[in-house]
Amino acid sequence: MAIVVGAIGVFAALGAWLLDRRRRVYVDQPTTPAAAVFAGHNQVVGRASAAEPLISHRTQTASVVWEYWQEEERTHTRTVTETDSNGRSSTRTETYEEWHEIERYGAKLPWVDVVDESGTVGVAVEGAKLVVRGFYRETFKRDDDRGFFAKLGDNRTGRYRETEEGIAIGDELFVAATAMLDPATSIPYLADGDDGPFLVSTKPESSHTGNLGFGVGLLLLVFAAAMVGANLLAFTDRDQVAAWLPGVLVAVVGLLVALWIVTHNRLRVVGQAARRAWSLIDVQLERRAALIPSLASVIGAHVEHERAVLEAVTAERASLPKASEVADASATATTQTATLRKILATIEATPALQTSEPFRQVQADLADTENRIAGARTFYNDSVVLMRDRSQSFPGLLVARFSPLPARELFLPEGFERTVPQI
Repeated sequence: MAIVVGAIGVFAALGAWLLDRRRRVYVDQPTTPAAAVFAGHNQVVGRASAAEPLISHRTQTASVVWEYWQEEERTHTRTVTETDSNGRSSTRTETYEEWHEIERYGAKLPWVDVVDESGTVGVAVEGAKLVVRGFYRETFKRDDDRGFFAKLGDNRTGRYRETEEGIAIGDELFVAATAMLDPATSIPYLADGDDGPFLVSTKPESSHTGNLGFGVGLLLLVFAAAMVGANLLAFTDRDQVAAWLPGVLVAVVGLLVALWIVTHNRLRVVGQAARRAWSLIDVQLERRAALIPSLASVIGAHVEHERAVLEAVTAERASLPKASEVADASATATTQTATLRKILATIEATPALQTSEPFRQVQADLADTENRIAGARTFYNDSVVLMRDRSQSFPGLLVARFSPLPARELFLPEGFERTVPQI
């Protein structure tokens, strides 16, 4: 029996570890702005949108996904046998009501856009765990014209229940998914992948992490109780203290070792997230720098006397520092911003440029880049704050002393994402 109880404790510990690993996927990764989705697992929060939404059956709600079903109540009887404390059995018949589904149908879009302040990212819904919300539920009585004898052999009570639920256009969604690259457009989107869970939920992240945390705590209590119980069963001939003390020691040591390992892994994960977030800024600053000469060339083609601007820009582009660290990237962003201001001053003084198709194309690319830089900077700064929080609070504070994370600065240059002219 002690072996069985001990095995229950081991399985409880394994279940707690698996649940906590899922919880850590959510809590150890900051929210990614839609415009800054990167390769790997992402978490995005935004409003659901679709060009051609579905219309739900009962409430006529514009939806991404909906499901409707109707149930009827029926009366049943069952025989219940009970045994009292003296071993005497008694049998009785009881009547109860139960709901039975009589029809169900629904629909789901293959694709939904998630929109936040930074922009939009598409989500391929197939394979996702969908957490929906209720649209409608009502119980009602339906009169019919069945005759007396027909009702004698019918167990229906005449009560019915309608339910409709789904994800409506405009609902705030929490999406956890893997970023993919559309080969036709080279635009990233979110879908099912191997980097983490695929979730599309109308409930916030805190709801999911709270439920998982409760499950982890419950399983850890089962583990501790099982370790103590196994020792009590195995050493019944010892005195009371000697019987339960080994189980407590095993439980405490096991929890401390598990806590150390989990905390160490969490610190490594948040450190990698900050490093990956920084690479997003680096890439977008390079893209922004490459667009500056294109914008200057458009000006030079329309305003001959501004050719000097193009020459100055080309020289400045060649001297841009490599954005490998925060200080260098800040200098890069500042230099780029100064260059763009020169170009924008020329654009404002030349209204004809604003109707030029080449200018509009470069302007659109630059606007997209500015949005991506802003999103990447937000994600990077959130990652750094999370990394600092994990390494400066218990138990990460203890682990970080033996395995410190590299120091990272916040990226806070001012004004460089707001240089795109509005047309």
